[in-house]
Amino acid sequence: MVEPGGMLAPGGTVTLTCETPAQSSVQIHWIKDGMPLPLPPSPMLVLSEVKPEDQGTYSCVAMHPSHGSQESRGVSVVIETDKEGPTTGYVEGQGLGTVALALGILGGLGIAVLLIGAIMWRRRQRQRQERKAPENQEEEEEEERTELNQSEEPEAAESGAAGP
Repeated sequence: MVEPGGMLAPGGTVTLTCETPAQSSVQIHWIKDGMPLPLPPSPMLVLSEVKPEDQGTYSCVAMHPSHGSQESRGVSVVIETDKEGPTTGYVEGQGLGTVALALGILGGLGIAVLLIGAIMWRRRQRQRQERKAPENQEEEEEEERTELNQSEEPEAAESGAAGP
């Protein structure tokens, strides 16, 4: 896998890195626009003082004595020139997409954790209300009994006064 070094500054330097699962006895060669670059094997490619000629698609080839060779996906190095302003450039490739993907996954997980927390908090609130509800019912029943007893006492007094 080739990973871009980031945004290019005019006349600046960009470093492309080729990562392989097995680092021992692997030789890494670089290719630009399908043509091998005449450089010694290295897992890093440094482009110093980038200029329009450096624009192209770069990939690396990992050569292992027993596994053969494997070529990575390409990374585009783009140098843009404005007629009025200075040269600007950027690097496109899978590595930048990987960072965006990782940030998206982390953001999604954060939202899921917040949602689960809100659901659990709401359930606890309902359970507390349900526990308080029976206590309130008992208090209301006692108040009703007291009211009934008070209303029965005057009736008993009236019936006793009118009695034999």
